[in-house]
Amino acid sequence: FDVNGYLRAGIFKEDAKEVATVLAGLKMTSTSLRAFYNKLKAIESKYKASNNNFDLIKPNLYAFERDVAYQISRGVVSEEFRKFINKNAELAINGPKEFKGFIEHFLSVLAYFKDVSRQ
Repeated sequence: FDVNGYLRAGIFKEDAKEVATVLAGLKMTSTSLRAFYNKLKAIESKYKASNNNFDLIKPNLYAFERDVAYQISRGVVSEEFRKFINKNAELAINGPKEFKGFIEHFLSVLAYFKDVSRQ
């Protein structure tokens, strides 16, 4: 967040493009990236359906990190992807505002990924 409490521009631009570039360089597939983004969106849907009961979705955020660890053991995703997810999930646990930031950041990474993986 910036000094005014808003999401930093880098979440949408430079930082997201850098993450996408690293993941593309490690040969992560857009299918794997999208699968995890879809899991995150499912958590968001559960949050909205619960009348914004953030405590209800916290276990899902913990499980998100676990699911990444499992995919690493299968060789589906990289350690760098785990770092991205774990850092953002740990921030997202702090509250709804941080959770929204994670979703926006992940969406930005996903958007840039297709572009940088073609280069």
